[in-house]
Amino acid sequence: MKEKVKLFVKEKVKLFVIALAILVVALAFPIWLLFDNYTDSAGAESLPNDVGLAVPRYDYFDPPIAVYSSPANLDDLCITFELIGIDEGASQITLGVLVGATATGEHYLRSIKHPPKTGVFLLSSENGLNNYSENFPLASLEDATPVSCEGGNISMSHLALNSIVAFNLNVFVLGTPRAYPNDWYELDDAATVSVGNIKIPSTLLLATRDEDYTVAASVYKPSKGKDNAGPNILEFTIARSWSYYWYIYLVASLPFVLLAAVFSFKYFGKKRPGPKPFEVAFGVAATLVAILPLRSVLIPASLPTPTRLDLYFGAGCAVLVASAIIWALVLRLGDHNDEPEEGTTTPRADRTGAATVNADEIKKLDDLRAAGILTDDEFAAIKKRHLGG
Repeated sequence: MKEKVKLFVKEKVKLFVIALAILVVALAFPIWLLFDNYTDSAGAESLPNDVGLAVPRYDYFDPPIAVYSSPANLDDLCITFELIGIDEGASQITLGVLVGATATGEHYLRSIKHPPKTGVFLLSSENGLNNYSENFPLASLEDATPVSCEGGNISMSHLALNSIVAFNLNVFVLGTPRAYPNDWYELDDAATVSVGNIKIPSTLLLATRDEDYTVAASVYKPSKGKDNAGPNILEFTIARSWSYYWYIYLVASLPFVLLAAVFSFKYFGKKRPGPKPFEVAFGVAATLVAILPLRSVLIPASLPTPTRLDLYFGAGCAVLVASAIIWALVLRLGDHNDEPEEGTTTPRADRTGAATVNADEIKKLDDLRAAGILTDDEFAAIKKRHLGG
């Protein structure tokens, strides 16, 4: 008895090791790619003194926030940045730029001796990713209605109406589109306006018109000392809301959850037979087919592939295929032979069928004995053989 138990345990351990090896081989590459995806997208810079921008409603900008406020006595220009949209695949954003002069700024511009005819707006980054410049006629600022950059009632309509200089920029940002739906994008550039060799003190404002992303900006606070992005620095991050990416993961998991639920209900209840290999293969194939249209709906076509969601789909498919192989080839190896062993009783259905056949044969033999074809001894001998005696 102990030998049989040892043999049984040894066989089960062997089957477990084989099943585990198949699962490890199937998941090794997807897990490695997922790990690489997570490490590559973990470099988002922490924003000092970050403030979230309000999400716009009804196609209007919400009030902008001042990401850098020039000292009150040097508050000459208002440079307002409007986040209009984002191209995730190219890691590029579209910014609307409005430049307006305050009353102090207009007075300062008029006081410059021998001023050039044009001013220069410059947006540049330390790593050389961006270096955008835009020339504008200086007279347009001098003749414009003064704007206000400070206070809690700054409105985009006030800035738009009184800012003569307006243009759009397509700006490259540091982005991780392959981390979708956990992708993020970050801009960290310096924005200045110069007249000749003179940099005009400016306040930087930021607003967003994109309702699909959450935007957090670093706000300069002199009291924080070194814990700031720096003067004239426009630094903000763009990411999807937590409700968005959890919804994406939930919908993406539905085919796998549904397949697991069906098999659990159908085969793992009381007195239910296990699934046959072709049934497992059919369920896996149906799930794989369902993933293709689901992926096209959940993942924007503009994103480069494979995204993080693609890798999760791949890992899920690898688990399904490995499970089917384990069920069909490994677990079935551990099943006992369905034929009854010596000394075991025949199932009731088989005994009933055999009894019916024997009864018919014995009746025929009895007819032959009554007709005188078989003797009583021959009839008894044959009858004994039919009854298994």
